[in-house]
Order: sequence, then structure tokens, then C-alpha cells
Amino acid sequence: MNKTNLFSSCAAFAVLSVLVAFSAFGAKTPEEVARERRYPARYCSGAETREEIAALIEELWHKESPADTKIWPEGKIPMKAGDAPIKNCEDELWQRNLVVTDVNDPYFRFFPAPGDGAKPVVVILPGGGYLRLGLNKEGSEIAEWLNSLGFSAAVLVYRAPNQRDAALCDVQRTIGLLRRDAAKYSIDPGRVGVIGFSAGANLTVRIATNWRKRLYARVDNADDFSCRPDFQLPIYPWDLRTRTGKSSTKTSSMDIRPEFPVDAETPPAFIVQSIDDFCDVNTTVAYDWCLRSAGVDSVARIYPNGGHGYGLRRLGNAVDTWPSEAAAWLGKFVRPQKKVLFLGDSITDVHHVGCTKNYWGFLAERYGFEPLVYGINGQRWFDIKNQAKKYKEEHSECPDVIFVFAGTNDFNSDTPLGEWYSVADAKVNKNGNEVVLKKREFSFDLGTLRGRINSAMSYIRDEFPTARVVLLTPIHRAYASFGANNVQPDESYANALGLFIDDYVAVVKEAGNVWAAKVVDLNADSGLYPVSRAHDAYFSNAERDRLHPSTAGHERIAEAIALAVGDLLK
Repeated sequence: MNKTNLFSSCAAFAVLSVLVAFSAFGAKTPEEVARERRYPARYCSGAETREEIAALIEELWHKESPADTKIWPEGKIPMKAGDAPIKNCEDELWQRNLVVTDVNDPYFRFFPAPGDGAKPVVVILPGGGYLRLGLNKEGSEIAEWLNSLGFSAAVLVYRAPNQRDAALCDVQRTIGLLRRDAAKYSIDPGRVGVIGFSAGANLTVRIATNWRKRLYARVDNADDFSCRPDFQLPIYPWDLRTRTGKSSTKTSSMDIRPEFPVDAETPPAFIVQSIDDFCDVNTTVAYDWCLRSAGVDSVARIYPNGGHGYGLRRLGNAVDTWPSEAAAWLGKFVRPQKKVLFLGDSITDVHHVGCTKNYWGFLAERYGFEPLVYGINGQRWFDIKNQAKKYKEEHSECPDVIFVFAGTNDFNSDTPLGEWYSVADAKVNKNGNEVVLKKREFSFDLGTLRGRINSAMSYIRDEFPTARVVLLTPIHRAYASFGANNVQPDESYANALGLFIDDYVAVVKEAGNVWAAKVVDLNADSGLYPVSRAHDAYFSNAERDRLHPSTAGHERIAEAIALAVGDLLK
């Protein structure tokens, strides 16, 4: 089956397996549509005459709202296209859609959620083909709905018309501003999402896949904060797939365009589209497929009918149920997520060495947090401090839990075990008398395992004082060959120092007492024993790599961790 047919089959299966059939409705007049749109209730005021509708529209344009926040300092707007003032459009007023264009000085309008405490926040990106923006149907109405779910919201009036890269700058800047000013807005900087509609959904996908580097030069300290969204909701997305002709709505290609580089760090997604959308439902199928292939949590809701551009307004179509399904999905972001940091070697690496899903992925799925993964293939306890430093540079908040999974590469590289302390005589006042006692001080000899652990743990304890630290021991080892110059025998052989893997496991267990950290003995508790060929299914490759766990092996590791320290992750 070729790729196109495969995607088409996936779309059909999603529709048949997830949705119930809804009957089609006949065409309605503009007046009927205006009367039947039931969200929000104030739009159904009974206004019938042109004068009454005009009065309602005037009220909506000028209704009291929170102050707008310009996102760029005066004179520092990058990619500035002009100075024309923002313009109100009139052609959609019969639908009670408030539409603007000529946005050259972008701003956001903040809608705070009720209640005390730091709230999650969602940046709302209205649609309009990058030509104009719908401020209420895909803006303030969405904000009010999100407020009802416990989310604060910021409706971003980004630059238009025809300023796609400038619009991305505006989103990158807005997320940085919200994170910098989290205290001002009473929001949680670790729960910043994005929802977009049509072209706004296109922009949602752009920021979800283009957050590592801003398109503009640093303006101020707001640009020091990450602009990666923590979650994304592209609603009836437009123009994501590779174009095979002039049209941006119909194409035979099932590939996502290169400007949307999906990878394992793309934020989790909830995607909505209907089969009768003129933008082609395969847009959602293709994006969902890319996310899932990268190991990203993605939920795609495909409905039999609903068309395009409906926002939250109910018209008696199958797609009317999307807000309730999205609300259920968003529920996991309402309560503060645990910030869980993972440091270590290849078994922790975000690139899934030897597997398609790591132990931290299973734990995140089970406990509903987003893993912060900084482990790197081939690294040792010597490198753990640098991994922790990198996290510190990229995040302002202290993690709730820190997992460190290292030691097997220290064994393989013949690292001496060393000592925890150096001891010498020292004078000290005891009970009013100066006496000489033995005094110990931590050894930070980076040529030894204990010295490396001391160095890493000293930094972690000083920089993350409220974090609970969990040390994971190395697991059992068996034969692995990664080329002629990297052949590793099984654990029945000692390293060049005459030390066995058990010696390194013992040191990590000792570290728990030395540094007041919880230890999970995966060497014992995971049940993984690659020396036995009966355990081949739990490792990457039965012939070449019985060192790295397979996905099934990672699931066993996650189970052992959950049994030992699951309460820390709830």
C-alpha cells in the first residue's frame, strides 16, 4: 500500500471507529444561520432589523474588555511592513463575525480565568487566511470558553495581511512575554498552550515546530524565555501539506511541508477537522501521522460534517461535539503538571536508542506530566552536572522530581570508584574546648565515580533545593557490538580495573545515603536479565545489542519506578 492510500485508509478508519453518523442538513439562509448560532448567548438577542443588528455590532466592537497589550516596544517591531492603522471589515457582520485587517502593530487581549492561584494559559490565534483575523468567533468567544474550563487566555491579533513570518515572530514574542510576566498575569509558565483556527491553526503548527530559534534579534529579557508551547490545538488546520499545484487547499501529497519540522519535542496535540472541510481532511491525518511517528502524543478528531470556520458555534453538525472532547483532553493541563527532569545516558536519551518509547514516556503517560529529558547517549556521571546546567539555562522553575540514570558507561570506560570523602585532622570548638577531630570533606575527583557523583549531586542540591532526587542504578548488561572499535562483552567479564558492573551498582546505591536521595535498584527490581536469551524480547537486538532495552524493556523499567516512587509523580 503506498503512502497516500495508507493515509486515506487511516482517515476512513478514524471516522468509522470514532464517530457516529449525523444526517446532512439542507442549506440555510444567512438569516437562519445568524439566528441558529448559539454561542455565546448574547449574540441571540432577537435583533432582526438592519438597525438592530447594526446597534448590536456596535456594542460588540466597543464592549468593555481588558486592556490590549502591545507586544513590541516602540520602534522595535521586526519585519515591519507599514504603518496603516488597523481596519474593521464589514462583509461578515451578518454572521456577527468581527473581522479586522491591516494589523501592523500587533497586540494581545488578556482574559483571566476566575479564581486564585497560577492558571494555565492559552494563546488564541484567530483565522482569516493570513489576510484578516476574526476577533470574536475565533477569538473572544474561545477565550470565554477557555475561562470556563479554568484557563486564562490571550487573543493574539497578529500581523496581517500576508505577513506569515512576521506573524510567527508575534507568537514567539507573545509566549516569551507571558512566561516572563507570569506573576503579573497569575499564570503558570509551565502550562502555556496555543489554539488556532484555519490560518491560525497553520500558525499554531508553525510555533509548535519552530520554537528553538526566534526569527528576530533579541529585543529584551522576554526573549530569553522559551517560546515552546506546552500543548497545541490546531482546529480545522489549513495549508500544512506539500503543495503539488497552485492550490493550498487541495493537494495529492501526504507529506507535511518542510517548514513544519516535527520531532520528538513537538508539543502534544489535539486536532479537529471534518470530512467536508474544503481544506481537505487529509491535512489532519498527515499531521497526526507525523506526530505519532515522532512519538508525540496526538489526538485527531475527524467528523463526518461541519465544514470550515465554525469556531464554537453549533449548527447541528457532527463537529458540534468538538469543544466537549477538547475540554476533556485539556483537563490534564488544568491542574499543575509535575515538572520531572530526566538526566542520564542512552537509556534516557530523547532519541529513543534501541526503542520507540522510553521509560520516561511510559511514566509521563501514566502520571500525566510532560517529561523534561536531557539525557545523552554515551554520557557518564561526569556529564550529569552539565545536563543539569543546561536545564537550568533553559528553565526558570525548579523541577519537582529529578531522575538520574547513569553508571553503566562509567563501568565500560574503566572509571575508578574512588572515595566519597577525604579525611584529615582539624581543630574545632567542642563544649567550649578546642579539640582536634577527624574531619571529612567531599571528594570532587572527576577521575573517579564517587567524585563525579559528588560533583553532580552537589550542583543539583544547591541549584534545585526543593526537588526530590531519584537515583536509578544501572541494569544488568549483556553482549553489544556497535562496530569494530566498540564491542562490549557481557557482565560476566570485569572491566580493565578488575571491577564488575555490580561494583558500580553498589556505589549508586551508596549515593542515596550520602546525598539523601531515593534509590530505585533497577538492577534487581526491573527484572531485566539480558544474560538469559529468554529475555531477548526486552532488548534492542538479540544478536548485536542486549545492552539497550527495547520498548518492552522500557515498559518494565517504568513499572519498577512506578512501584517504588509513583507517589512522587502524582
